[in-house]
Amino acid sequence: MNASGEVECTFSEGEATKAKKQPQQQYVEALQEKVERSEKLLELLCPDAKIREKLLSGEIEELPTEDNTSAPKHPITAITDAGAVSPIDLTVAGIRVHVNRRGQDADEFQDAEDLVDGKEFYVRLSLDAEELEESLLVQKRYLGKSSGWHLQRRIAEMKEMHRHNFESNSNVIVTHPDTETESGYGRRPAYWKIQPWEMPLFRSRPIQQSLEFPEPDLLNTLVEHYFKHINIELPLLHRPTFEQDIAQGLHKQNATFGAAVLLVCAMGSKYSDDPRVQLSDADLFPDGDRPDDANSETDEEMRRRRRPFLAAYSRGWKYFRQAWDYQESLSIFMPPTLHCLYFYCLAAQYLLQGTSSPQAAWLLVGIGIRLAQEVGAHRKRSSQGVSMDKDLLKAEELWKRACWVLITMDRLLTSATGRRSALDDEDFDLDLPIECDDEYWDNPVPELRFKQPEGKPSLITAFTLTIRFNQILAVSMRTIYLVKPRVSKELLHEWQDRVVSEIDSALNKWLDDIPPYLRWDTEHPSEDFFVQSAHLHSTYYYLQILVHRPFIPLPKKPSTASSPSLAICTNAARKLIQIGLTFIDKMKDVPSYMPVSANCAAVVLLLRIWESQKSGALTEQQYRKDMEGVENCLKIVKMAEKKSLSCGKLWDILSNLVVVNETYVRPNLENKNEKQDPARTRNSQESSKTTTVSPAPIYLPSPFTRPAVPLAADPDTGLPLAELYSAPDHPEVKNCTHKFDEAGADPRVRFFGNVNLGESLSPVEHAIQLPLSSIFSKYSHVVFATGCTLPKLHSELPPSANCVPALSLVHWYTQHPNAPPAPPPLDKLSHVSIIGNGNVSLDVARMLLTGVDVLGKYDVPQPVLDVLARSTVKHVSIIGRRGPLEAAFTMKELREMINLPEASMVPLDSHILQPPEGLALTRQQTRVLQLLSKGSKNTFGTTKKTWSLDFYRSPIGLQQNQLSIGHTMVDPKTQRAVPTGETSTIATDLVVTSLGFHGEPTASYYDPGLGHLRTLNNRIITPHGNTLKNVYASGWASTGARGVLASTMMNAYDVTETIVNDYLNPSSELVTEQVLNTEPSLDEIPEEVQKGIEEKNVVQYPDWKRIDAEEIRRGEVLGKERERMHWDGARALLHHQA
Repeated sequence: MNASGEVECTFSEGEATKAKKQPQQQYVEALQEKVERSEKLLELLCPDAKIREKLLSGEIEELPTEDNTSAPKHPITAITDAGAVSPIDLTVAGIRVHVNRRGQDADEFQDAEDLVDGKEFYVRLSLDAEELEESLLVQKRYLGKSSGWHLQRRIAEMKEMHRHNFESNSNVIVTHPDTETESGYGRRPAYWKIQPWEMPLFRSRPIQQSLEFPEPDLLNTLVEHYFKHINIELPLLHRPTFEQDIAQGLHKQNATFGAAVLLVCAMGSKYSDDPRVQLSDADLFPDGDRPDDANSETDEEMRRRRRPFLAAYSRGWKYFRQAWDYQESLSIFMPPTLHCLYFYCLAAQYLLQGTSSPQAAWLLVGIGIRLAQEVGAHRKRSSQGVSMDKDLLKAEELWKRACWVLITMDRLLTSATGRRSALDDEDFDLDLPIECDDEYWDNPVPELRFKQPEGKPSLITAFTLTIRFNQILAVSMRTIYLVKPRVSKELLHEWQDRVVSEIDSALNKWLDDIPPYLRWDTEHPSEDFFVQSAHLHSTYYYLQILVHRPFIPLPKKPSTASSPSLAICTNAARKLIQIGLTFIDKMKDVPSYMPVSANCAAVVLLLRIWESQKSGALTEQQYRKDMEGVENCLKIVKMAEKKSLSCGKLWDILSNLVVVNETYVRPNLENKNEKQDPARTRNSQESSKTTTVSPAPIYLPSPFTRPAVPLAADPDTGLPLAELYSAPDHPEVKNCTHKFDEAGADPRVRFFGNVNLGESLSPVEHAIQLPLSSIFSKYSHVVFATGCTLPKLHSELPPSANCVPALSLVHWYTQHPNAPPAPPPLDKLSHVSIIGNGNVSLDVARMLLTGVDVLGKYDVPQPVLDVLARSTVKHVSIIGRRGPLEAAFTMKELREMINLPEASMVPLDSHILQPPEGLALTRQQTRVLQLLSKGSKNTFGTTKKTWSLDFYRSPIGLQQNQLSIGHTMVDPKTQRAVPTGETSTIATDLVVTSLGFHGEPTASYYDPGLGHLRTLNNRIITPHGNTLKNVYASGWASTGARGVLASTMMNAYDVTETIVNDYLNPSSELVTEQVLNTEPSLDEIPEEVQKGIEEKNVVQYPDWKRIDAEEIRRGEVLGKERERMHWDGARALLHHQA
């Protein structure tokens, strides 16, 4: 109504006309639109109006060409020549359409008549086998638009419309014949029913034997492993539904679901140490199986040697084999169920990760996709009758997940194998999964079903990002890796540049769309999101390499693209390696996708080395940096080899490439350096001998040996310090021994162990004495890496029966070969107090609180395990004089304490975790507070063992079992702990002091004020302030006891550069003293060492390898990494083998 009170007419003739339209009119208009679009396309192909008229009239049947004898042009090129659009622009437009289409299709582009009826779909696929046998009509399977059935469906709809109009306008009553078919008229049952003799083909063949599932406790554990490690990346299963079905015994009633459960167990077995998931000896070596080299030894002996190796790789096979046997009983004539799709998804995943034949996964995924198409599961379904039905809505999401997992695996496998996808983007219009975590699917309130709580990130978001990523991957495969290019040869180079640029742009946009909680962060607070973030960013960099890899210059294929492809691939390779190493450090595992990415990264770095050598631009620095990356790739693949046989093959291939590199590239680089600097070469080969005085770990990247040469051994025992001073449950820290093996195999490196260095007598009776004067007279360069080997003591806590240094416990639980201390009376202790909150404190606490069933798989010596098994320790207090912001422990050590399986942490008061107002926290400090606020994995009070972090406490005395504690606070100006005047006492059975380390006071050049050797810029300084020429110190010997292994390694790199610079650019400003031999003989060694070798008192590298092999052999007998030997046993072994 307007202002004058008149009623306005809102009638629209267009809307009224549209409302009256019958389906026939809509159909005619659609045909008219198609004709108009076809005419426009014809104009693009043929701008000449006269020729178009002749084509339409039938006078000519093809476009005329200038030269009828010439080869036919490419269709896209033909469009360009006709004056239409550039083929390059056309391709770029196609890429943009493809990478942006999923999840953004407008409703007006969806043919509503072509939608699969959602309710009918789920009801039909929920029928059991017997019901399905009665409804095996062709309409029960999906048939697309081009099928004859689709056309007949349109006719049937028109027939139904005419019948309805007739009955509506007539008084005649029409009777319908009673038939056995659902459509009624004209169907003769004899031709529409499955014939009796054919029916057996539609039934599953009986299984030879019933399925055997793991014991209930093991079943639950394997399911837990699957959802933690596998489903987090590819969310195939809905956990509550899956576990509920198991609890109700569905896996014992429904064989298809039972096979899926067995495959979940097979996948989870890869992450289990339970011996029950392995094959028995009889199954490891079936009758008739003979080892490949059985002629060299007896079958039984060879089997004994191979058994531990093969058993680890057989984890889960017993479950996979049962499921596979069931698959052979399935009938391809029956429409698949949801559990059938589960089978092909899970079986393909197991083949990829757990067998010698991962290539078969590609075929299984293809079969799974075909089965999904068979029932139309790949199509968008109408929501009518589904959205309000809880069960149907859940079924819809389960089918979507299964289809998307199949499509995702297909995309990744096709890129890895260079084959065509089973389903192109144009062939399916499936909705994206709902971004709602499993626990929020069900809700009594209908409006809250499938609703993720606001503000809570969803674990499914990463999967939808992966789906979008796969669109870019699919486009890359269909453009860059085409068998036949889409444009003429003249336009190929420009076309490639534009395609690569467009895909790079799409990738960058995809990366920008990643939400903050899935961005790459090495200290991500959520373990699940950290895993997903690593996956997303790894695939991003992997595709970067895949896109640019074809344009890396090769001898037979020079680069054609203008983009700096090699530089982009190199950067992506380094990022992949960084993500892989961080993942291993944090999760102690290698994700399934990482070995392929690491292999790709290693090959890129090797190509960069070879290309630089070819162009003459290869430098020593670049070579070392790239080879370090390659070695890290080998490390990643080597760790993955523990679970995957195919990764073992990958490691062999990469190792061979590295050997080729060392054989052909390295010598050429050395020859180049020799031509550039002959004096330097003479120094390294003739006049220079370097010795490392080293009872502490040191990495010495040297121009005289290979990059990153480790010299890490105890001088008194000849054993690697990584074995003697690292926590036994930290095997990754001991990986530096691999570097030791590489250095020991170099003929330019000699190792002498069981040697006491310096003037003071050794407490070890069997060690030979080697004065520094003997070393100085035989070498031109000396590096002290003697570390800090003595513990700092607390003035108020002298060593006693109730108070011991942490180093004593470390020597005990690592069984230091010299003379390990007596074991602590753990069977008489209940409470242990550790003074200090550094990494060593947490190491000791973790060893005391971890069960022997966990420690037993590492190289903890058996006598130590026996003592720990009798331990009655219930609580460990870790006492620090300052607060959590100043704690010296690392995030890694704290996280391991929080995740202890058998202990829980005493919650901290909230005021302790509140940082001072206005203080800007580092990311490390923020993460510490977050972890401490969250508390331990186990809730306090639910475990028999507990531990606590007692901040702002400092010991002031110990009387028998009463530890007096002074309360402290941190001075905001000096950041030092100052007493508050308040005191308390703790009843404790044992006090362990862990306050750091200092050097040997009797060592030469020791500075008591510093607690380590006196150095300046890595050079040894005399008490008079002079510099000893060519005498250096590295690691804790130079810096004092601070930092972790990485800090020591970086310091070693710095020392190496100092040595090289001193030679190439000697400084005249330094006041130096010459104490070394300027022209030593390469063959001479100190007389004391020579005598020790003759008397078999000096351990050399081959001796250590024999000890190492024997310890590993003894460990295999006990089912662990190694069993350490005491010095007497090691010496007896060497004398016996000699």
